[in-house]
Amino acid sequence: MSDARTEVVEQLEKLLASTYTLYVKTHNYHWNVTGPMFTTLHTLFETQYTELALAVDEIAERIRALGSRAPGSYTEFARL
Repeated sequence: MSDARTEVVEQLEKLLASTYTLYVKTHNYHWNVTGPMFTTLHTLFETQYTELALAVDEIAERIRALGSRAPGSYTEFARL
């Protein structure tokens, strides 16, 4: 793999880890929202985590298209 491709993959792996982490946190907020803005926030978080799930998939597929294995564990995401 070329140096440029390796650098792109490394940056995409970091992006994947950050995006997946935000996905998990957003899902947690969706599950646990309370208060007078419940319906508004619940819907907002659902929209956001759905869009993040699509982004995670696209990022991982891009890593695979570049010939690398996409990271997929909490351990790997924490390292990244």
